[in-house]
Amino acid sequence: MSEFKDSFSMKLCLSPWLAALTVFFIICARESLAAKPDPDVAAFIAAKRKQTETTARELEVRLPDEVTKMFDAAGSGDWQSTSNLFSKIITKYKPEEYSSARGRLAPEVWYAVQEVGGFCEFLAFRDTKFIRLFAEDTFKLIPEGSVYFGGTDPGRFIITALSRSHTKGEPFFTITQNQLVATNYLEYLRRMYGAQLKLPGREVTKKAMEDYSADLQRRWKHDQDFPNEPRQLDQGEQVRVVNNRLQAEGPTAVMAEKVGVAPSSHLMDLLSSKASWTESSRVLASLNDHPRPSAVSQIPSDATKAATRSAAFKGSISRQR
Repeated sequence: MSEFKDSFSMKLCLSPWLAALTVFFIICARESLAAKPDPDVAAFIAAKRKQTETTARELEVRLPDEVTKMFDAAGSGDWQSTSNLFSKIITKYKPEEYSSARGRLAPEVWYAVQEVGGFCEFLAFRDTKFIRLFAEDTFKLIPEGSVYFGGTDPGRFIITALSRSHTKGEPFFTITQNQLVATNYLEYLRRMYGAQLKLPGREVTKKAMEDYSADLQRRWKHDQDFPNEPRQLDQGEQVRVVNNRLQAEGPTAVMAEKVGVAPSSHLMDLLSSKASWTESSRVLASLNDHPRPSAVSQIPSDATKAATRSAAFKGSISRQR
């Protein structure tokens, strides 16, 4: 009887230790499963971390702890934690071009962080097989040395991440036309590609915004004055009057197509020696209407077909030059 009591007491004493060891091994197993991203993904994360830290030093700005933790999580393959940290960074540190808010990331730092966070969100929530298929088919389609405009999130972030080197423009230069409405994005591109690409200046984006605002005012006034005539504001283009000024709202794609087309077209003109390709959720009529030395043709992509099967991505790729 006393042996039974001693054995029972020993088990009770060991129970907390056994529970702790079990939790420890579960955590280790989870970390082991999350560790070691594919070599090309690990190289991308390391390159963007180096780019972010180098730029921050050159600009003499301090990186928030959340940015460091995000790169740590990404480097260990913990995509869910990376996504969660990226969401916090967006809320607290995403720069606003026309705001004087303090504590925001410098644009040259932000876009590199965004490229890692945006890609890791796909790894957290999408099937890796289709991510790879989308990238592989896109790389087969676009010739080396071209300039590629990624207009959707997968078309931008996946291709950025799985390129041989985004910062060197290998196998081609990857840009998103949606961010060309922001002059601070051009500053980021200039720092990264300035020695290799001739980029439009701030005045191009500023004039594009001014022209769009004037055109918006004209079309909005028409719709107000002539309600029985066909609307001139586009579907998805919403307007509010704030402090006696028009403020455009609506899907980013509408604004990007209308305002971003000017710097996009100007950039294509500057890149007269390079082929330009555009990936988008729809064909950008504004770009297709822009004069080209050769005809613009819509080219179906196997990547689009594969992406549609996965219900993850939708897009089309067209050659602009």
